[in-house]
Amino acid sequence: MQYVIVRSGNAGVHAGYLVSREGDSVTLKDSRRLWCWVVARMTGQLASLSEVAVYGVNSKDSRSRIAVAVPEIKILGACEIIPASPAAQKSIEEA
Repeated sequence: MQYVIVRSGNAGVHAGYLVSREGDSVTLKDSRRLWCWVVARMTGQLASLSEVAVYGVNSKDSRSRIAVAVPEIKILGACEIIPASPAAQKSIEEA
């Protein structure tokens, strides 16, 4: 399964393993909600999800807030699905 970052208009931003996609409904396994993030390797700057997907998050910065993993979630209204790099996946899972 591919590790992705999903942005939804109503449910916010989630990262996890893509189980399925039907229209704008996405199911993720081992999903974590990204409340707020500081991008790794960007000297403490807040940045877009594109940078998060490439570089990951800086979990040592107190402004990064990544929630606990849930076994599965169905996200309605997904408007963006971004494949995450191995580095991004590792940083999110370790946050």
